[in-house]
Amino acid sequence: MKPARCCTTSPPPTACVPAAWATDRFDLPINQEDMAGTVLEFDYMVVRGLRRMGLYISHQEHEAMHYFWRYAGYLLGVDEALLTATVEEQKVLALQLTSHLYDPTEDSEKLAKSLLAGMAGKPPFHLSYDVLVAVSRFLIGDAMADDLNLHSRVSSAAAVRLARAGFGAASLGQRLLPEAAKRRLEDFNHDLGRRTLKLGLGKDPARWGFKAMA
Repeated sequence: MKPARCCTTSPPPTACVPAAWATDRFDLPINQEDMAGTVLEFDYMVVRGLRRMGLYISHQEHEAMHYFWRYAGYLLGVDEALLTATVEEQKVLALQLTSHLYDPTEDSEKLAKSLLAGMAGKPPFHLSYDVLVAVSRFLIGDAMADDLNLHSRVSSAAAVRLARAGFGAASLGQRLLPEAAKRRLEDFNHDLGRRTLKLGLGKDPARWGFKAMA
């Protein structure tokens, strides 16, 4: 079922809420700005984060991801006016939404820290909370990290930058591998993802969100 299509303001005015929507049970429906921003987080923000961590993502690969998530956004009910047609438009929309919606609060800090705490020590990499904070700070920048009161030890920050250099070298090396070796590496990554899902979601494939990896 598609989410209710509402006005773009946050929260949406009462006039934009469908009469059949059970506000007393579900509160106000998600607005279009937040829905478009969520699509960007799974697409543009992911590519930007991977590149910041030293991985090589070609323009063609970025376009392929953009095409996939543009269609996913359409299926989820995002207004087509907010579905960017190119990766260049993505960047513009991301800047527009960030400048308009960015307003960190105490709740923002609590949410960010709770998410990182929940990920700490979990497979497949079992990273500590401090290292996850350092990774987050590296990806979002010092200004935003300061707004969220995310601070890590110098040693963790140095480890992240060292890892970035390693990722960059590995990303370049991967592209120089023979096709057979690339396929074996892809198989390894797929197996790692499947085992991580099994550890995180349990051994019952019927409960998995990505059943194709069962």
